[in-house]
Amino acid sequence: MTPSTDVEVLTPALPALADTPSAAPLDSSDVAFPRLYKGEFMSGAVQEGTVPAGSIFTASGKDDPEPEVLIEKATDADVKGVLVHVLSASKNKSLQEQGGEFQTWAFNDPNAHPDAKTGYQYVLSLPEDQPGIPVKVTMAKTSTGTAKRINFRLMQHAGPPHELAFRLKLVAKSSEKDGQKYRWFQWVEAFEDATKKNVAEAESLARLVASIKPDDSPRAAAPVTDGPAI
Repeated sequence: MTPSTDVEVLTPALPALADTPSAAPLDSSDVAFPRLYKGEFMSGAVQEGTVPAGSIFTASGKDDPEPEVLIEKATDADVKGVLVHVLSASKNKSLQEQGGEFQTWAFNDPNAHPDAKTGYQYVLSLPEDQPGIPVKVTMAKTSTGTAKRINFRLMQHAGPPHELAFRLKLVAKSSEKDGQKYRWFQWVEAFEDATKKNVAEAESLARLVASIKPDDSPRAAAPVTDGPAI
């Protein structure tokens, strides 16, 4: 039996919200990317037992009850690290007061704490661990040197940043001051050759990130408290 070709094709009708005079276009305040964290000893996720110390994980924020662990022991010598392509890079301000939350502000935010230091925020593609999803990470404090080495490679590269590939892992650090010992983990980077497939995916995500309009609303006085100090 020959199937009939007289079939009416129905096109789904989408509400034309963007065409109404009162509609407000979406901007960066309407989008939330997951964040890449390291499992610091005193971070909430480690203290609550949801991730192990020395791990690399992603979460929607410091209160995410189900973070995703990408590497459990990111300090092990045989661990390759998380493969990363940079989609965008910018400066910001950050501060962690003794016993307080890690706070970040936009670099030119007049409400930033006077003791806040310059840090760096990246939007990344993680093609092996979370393909198709932009992920944010802030590098500050002890990881500023790592960020500056990454920045140099990005500035040295003749093409767009997403063409470069590197891996992030952790190294354990410690110091002693006034009889008290401090332990933390520091980001370290290793560059490697990029594959065409991963560069193509990163390019697609970079276009998506670049297309998101900035939020033009007045800047809030409260800082962002988005997780452990990194």
